[in-house]
Amino acid sequence: MSVEQNRVHYLKSQSVGLSMIVGTLMVIAIIAYQSLYYQKNNESLHLQQQGQALAQLISEVPADELDEQTTRNALKILQESLSKNDLAYAMVVSAQGLPLSQITAAGVNPPLPQISAAPSSWTGETRLALEDGRTVMEFYAPFLIDGEYKGSVHIGLFEPEISAGFEQLSFLASMALPVFLLAPLFYFLMRRQLQPLQNTQREIAQHLQSGALQNVKLSASGELGEFMENFNAFFREASDKIQALEHDNHSMLASSKVLNYKFNRIESVIEAIPGAVLVFDASGSLMFANSKVETLLGVDAGVALEQPIASWCPNDEIFRFLARCSDPANRAIPELRVEVETSNTRKQLNFNAYPLFVSANDARSKGNLVLIRDASREVAAESSREEFVAHISHELKTPLNTLMMYSEALLGEDGRDAEFRTQGLNVIFDESERMAGLISNLLSITKIEMGSLNIDRQRVKFNEFIEDTFRTIEKGSGDSGLSFQLQLPDDAIPVAIDKDLMRIAVNNLLTNAVKYNRPGGTVSLDVEDLDDAVRITVRDTGIGISSEDLEHVFDKFYRSESDEVRERTGHGLGLSLAHDIVQLHNGRLNVSSVLNEGTAFTIELFKESELLRNVG
Repeated sequence: MSVEQNRVHYLKSQSVGLSMIVGTLMVIAIIAYQSLYYQKNNESLHLQQQGQALAQLISEVPADELDEQTTRNALKILQESLSKNDLAYAMVVSAQGLPLSQITAAGVNPPLPQISAAPSSWTGETRLALEDGRTVMEFYAPFLIDGEYKGSVHIGLFEPEISAGFEQLSFLASMALPVFLLAPLFYFLMRRQLQPLQNTQREIAQHLQSGALQNVKLSASGELGEFMENFNAFFREASDKIQALEHDNHSMLASSKVLNYKFNRIESVIEAIPGAVLVFDASGSLMFANSKVETLLGVDAGVALEQPIASWCPNDEIFRFLARCSDPANRAIPELRVEVETSNTRKQLNFNAYPLFVSANDARSKGNLVLIRDASREVAAESSREEFVAHISHELKTPLNTLMMYSEALLGEDGRDAEFRTQGLNVIFDESERMAGLISNLLSITKIEMGSLNIDRQRVKFNEFIEDTFRTIEKGSGDSGLSFQLQLPDDAIPVAIDKDLMRIAVNNLLTNAVKYNRPGGTVSLDVEDLDDAVRITVRDTGIGISSEDLEHVFDKFYRSESDEVRERTGHGLGLSLAHDIVQLHNGRLNVSSVLNEGTAFTIELFKESELLRNVG
């Protein structure tokens, strides 16, 4: 045991001894006080009996002898019969309340009595406080002649106080001495009985400090021996139980870690599934829901687990489907596709149910697993494919019908007319060229979407490339009456592009500027050499594009419902293809337009240094 522990143990022992001494003194003081208080009460009772008897005795003096001489003699007899420490005063009072005679102790000024006409107040006793603060017990009785009140006698005795004289001190000392002697004896016996317990406590504390509880063995003699033996047996059994529990705890902890790892791994796999997952157990309760439930169904996974399905599933079709899934007896549940709206977004959701089995040999279902996935893209893709086929059919059917019509006409009588033959051949050439352009654009878009189109970037003479493309469109416009303006920078531009693809993109923008312009309008192409990019702007002063159509100008096969647009030929692939080509070059294609005023398309192609910086 350390020095500090020894000091603490010594202080505890001293404090116990001091506490016992203080307690003993308090017991002695209480006993002394009770003894003196009992003695004081006995004296008070004795004086009360004596005072009542004396007052009654003096009141029996014949009333016709109530003169000062007679009463004085009676009071003197009273004074001689009482102790000087007991008598405060004695006086005889006439019927008018005037004292006939009185005797008093030194320094006592007796109060004058209050005479009452009520006979019930003529005899009795009372306690009065003197001017010096002392308390007296006053006893009084009347003098009567033929029942008539002639006066009264009043005797005041000092009320006894608690005091300890020599006799009392001797008595208290003889009584306190045994009590005081018993205290150390009791303390010694208690220390003797508690010594084994204190030793046991110190040994237990040492073992607790060292942590070697399995080696504890306590011993004691006397009456504590049997207790220590039982305690040691109990401790050995408890130690064995603790060791077994620790072993079980380690095993359970290891098993818990394995199960937790497996559960986390399974939960991670389920969370990684792109769709929402719901699991119903054999009782029909929803026992698991991953976080995708909130994205697809608009309900928090915790709410779905805690509340009934009817409270968070407002869609009747989904509710009926999930209600069937909650019954494990339902195994063949058909797929459900339903349209829902969450957060102002409409989605097409697919619901598939799969029964759960414990093993392949156990045919009993343990519940159902519901997989919910967003089929909006599939539905949109199906719609797009159908729309794509419809557009292609329409775009190919129109020139084919024209070709067939002119071919039949040329084979007939109209073919003999030279002017009609020329016109027919021109129409056949234009429609064939239109079909070739459509097929070429389709092939390019298909390659881009499939990722099979390889872009071949090379440094080109950019000014010459743009000017050649622009002049080709200008020559091809014929007698359209349009004005063409080209603005190029003076210096060479350091940019690498796929020349063939970029020619298609710029050519499509210029073709649209010519097609949707007005007679006498202007088509302009401006090239700006910026610090980090090259900006190509194609403007026209044509019919313009409405704000509603601006959002869809780069969609495949999109054409405005405007009459001015519909009266011009086109298949809605040129701008979509141009947009894809610019993106392949890591550039941007933007559009701005004012209806009936004109449109501007802007291509921004980043220079090589900027591309490298973005990659880094």
